[in-house]
Amino acid sequence: MREEERLRIYDQIEEQLAICRRCPKHNPRGYYLNECRGCWVLDQLQELGKQLENKRTSSEEERIHAILSKGQDMTTSEVRYLIKNGVTQKRISQVLGMDPSTFGRLLENMKRGWRHEPREAF
Repeated sequence: MREEERLRIYDQIEEQLAICRRCPKHNPRGYYLNECRGCWVLDQLQELGKQLENKRTSSEEERIHAILSKGQDMTTSEVRYLIKNGVTQKRISQVLGMDPSTFGRLLENMKRGWRHEPREAF
């Protein structure tokens, strides 16, 4: 998948998340409620996630698997690679043995640092 296409999908995900956050049923912890089933925004987010997953090459899949198998030994650059390649925060937090909300806060701090680097990813 070309970087432009991946970034376009990420932009669409951000747009859908902005709609989701305005919903009165929104859960700030990021867990989906039973009421979210059948929501068009959730459906759209899931479809965008599938688009990211389906665009991986076999070598990308192998690298993702290798990184995930490291568990708590993965580096921040490897976390960045996983995020960039569409691995969910929930999956990464599970592998790291972290609560998803704690990982979300950690990731936000990491992203702040990434924004100060030249824009070649994320």
